Amino acid sequence: MTAVDQSQWEPTLQISTDTDINIVTRENKQYKMKYKSDHDEGIKKKGFTTTTKSRPMPYCGRAV
Repeated sequence: MTAVDQSQWEPTLQISTDTDINIVTRENKQYKMKYKSDHDEGIKKKGFTTTTKSRPMPYCGRAV
């Protein structure tokens, strides 16, 4: 089994480059919400892979 590259799961926070203050405020709020959602999803993935990696794999066959 190969290790999974978890660095791809870390989100980056974007910042608006618009000049209108109303658009900047709205875009920054949307970016923060998306960052929070992506961050939570990444934490879940990372937690799942670390717990799955530490558990022994069950034997799937039966002795006949």
